Amino acid sequence: MRKVFLAREFFLCYTYKVMGKYLSIIIGSLVAIIGLVGIIGWWSDFLIVLKGSIPVMLVFGGVIAAIAGLSELRDATAGKEKK
Repeated sequence: MRKVFLAREFFLCYTYKVMGKYLSIIIGSLVAIIGLVGIIGWWSDFLIVLKGSIPVMLVFGGVIAAIAGLSELRDATAGKEKK
């Protein structure tokens, strides 16, 4: 009885692992197709959102670059002071 139970547990565990991989591929493909259909159907709305998001991304990218530059400058001056 115990051997049958272990075999059943192994089979179920293996089935869920394998099916989970295929299921994620199937669901991912379906979501990508639905997204593509949505972009094609709402192309003008997509462009409006894209136009509005580009300046925001540029501002955030500039702020991050400035912070990184200031941090690097501070580290360089701290290294000179130690010498």
